[in-house]
Amino acid sequence: MDTIAFLIADELMQQSVYTILHIYKDKLEAHDITTTVTIIDFPHLIDQARGLIRQGAKVIITNSGSHQILTKAIDNVPILCLFSSTNDALYTLRSIAPKYKQIHLLLNENFMFNKDACPEELRKKIVFYPRYSLDKTHLELLARVRQLPVTPDTAIVGCPLLPQIAYPSPMPIYSIRPSESTMLSVLLYAQELLVFQRKDNKQLSMMSSILSHVTDGIILYAKGGAISHINERAASFLGIPVTTKNMRDIFPDWTEGSSPSFHETILQRPPYTLIANSDFFLMDSRSQYILTIRDVTELQRLEKNIRYKLSKTGLTATHHFEDIKTVDEGMKHVIRQAEVMARYNAPILIQGESGTGKELFAQSIHNASDRRHGPFVAINCAALPTDLLESELFGYVGGSFTGARKEGKAGLFEMAHNGTIFLDEINSMAPSIQSKLLRVLETKQVMRLGSDYVIPLDIRIISASNADIIAAVQAGSFRRDLFFRINTLRLRPAAAERTA
Repeated sequence: MDTIAFLIADELMQQSVYTILHIYKDKLEAHDITTTVTIIDFPHLIDQARGLIRQGAKVIITNSGSHQILTKAIDNVPILCLFSSTNDALYTLRSIAPKYKQIHLLLNENFMFNKDACPEELRKKIVFYPRYSLDKTHLELLARVRQLPVTPDTAIVGCPLLPQIAYPSPMPIYSIRPSESTMLSVLLYAQELLVFQRKDNKQLSMMSSILSHVTDGIILYAKGGAISHINERAASFLGIPVTTKNMRDIFPDWTEGSSPSFHETILQRPPYTLIANSDFFLMDSRSQYILTIRDVTELQRLEKNIRYKLSKTGLTATHHFEDIKTVDEGMKHVIRQAEVMARYNAPILIQGESGTGKELFAQSIHNASDRRHGPFVAINCAALPTDLLESELFGYVGGSFTGARKEGKAGLFEMAHNGTIFLDEINSMAPSIQSKLLRVLETKQVMRLGSDYVIPLDIRIISASNADIIAAVQAGSFRRDLFFRINTLRLRPAAAERTA
């Protein structure tokens, strides 16, 4: 099996990659491809990459900043780039703008940001700085960050590696992360690249057939510009014959001495708006380049498809506060309480009889919170036997018990990372699981069954009880310390108060 190694900036990106790998697992396995996901330790970036190669990585996928560093240090495997776009930057800027009066925008020299696309109201808050070079040392960049004026209402927005490069920072740093559609496209490209690398000269016709079925346009060429292959998609995008022999015939500015690079380059080829990226790789021990051309409309379709598949897995919340219909003033007061609670990350306990809409409230709180773009995971603790509930919540490693999947399974706590988990009918939870849940709340870590290492978590827990949980505490069937942990904020909707 060949391995694609993700070497990425932080845990949020790690979770996005895991989501995409889960969706496309079968396709990768069909090509005998495995994957690894590693978070960058910036001072040891090059050593990390070399270690992944020693462990069998045939392709490394990484962020734009680390891509520049690694392509200079490593030439025996392709290093593919997860570029962030102007839209990705605007998403981050818009999401934090209400919290801050001033935002310092620090981008590396590889980041392609269109300042003109930034709305005037948002631009007033942003201080734009010259791009920094990734050739600078960690200490030089840290010194630059520390020279920035610091006020309580100031933050920094930068590339995914900046929080590590500038640690410790005198003010909050927010990362601009690539979209899920970008991650997916680069993964699929890496998959096809591995398939190509397996072929020898006798299989070039098969490679051509595969290229013709890739939705992206692909051109393979040598440093001087000589083209070895153009797939039909690229020919269609660019309006050229598939027999075109040299890059100069496509791009008039191309010269043999200085080949232009493509990094999220916008190409207007009516009726298409295209994004082009070029990367280096080895074929039969010779340096080759691949130009990937993607249709913006197709990228948008892919991202929509990913979100649709995520919604089918049950990791999204569909209800909002406006879905709770009532004319009762008491119920309206409960809704207002819940709207306030949504602003905070503290655990919430919802207590009410069956039919009071406890999950409706839980989903609405999630969708009104800062975690609304993260997963929403719900489970009814009374619906499963204790052993099964434990494995569902905490996950397990392969072979940890009879009937376990050989590859193991992520638990619901892991799946809820950066989002919300809703534990319905928590009052029915067995004492053994209560103890483990308490530890998750105390340490913000989870350990899979059969594992000897912990996984850090960033989740909000919303619990619900359809019985008097205080009576359960007094009776000794529910842990008192756990009750105080989950009861930081409390809602009590009543069945009589909710109307159609």
